[in-house]
Amino acid sequence: MAQRMQDKREVWCLYVCIIPGRVAEWPEHYWPASHRGIPTIGQRGRVLKKLGYRRTLGAEPWDWQETEGRGGRVKLFASTEVIADA
Repeated sequence: MAQRMQDKREVWCLYVCIIPGRVAEWPEHYWPASHRGIPTIGQRGRVLKKLGYRRTLGAEPWDWQETEGRGGRVKLFASTEVIADA
């Protein structure tokens, strides 16, 4: 999953939800604050591979959702199914 973090850094974070599991144990990757654009599908795929995962064969494309955050900011959240890369 990729999410634009809405903290002071406003950085993109891709993380893998492992259920059951503790959030602190989820593999994650933060793009540098200088990376202003939405990470591309290719960039997300490379990070997933680096974390030891890949999109599930036949998985739906990344599902994007937008919600309004504080101060009128838009929060973006994307998700897709992944499996451990064997």
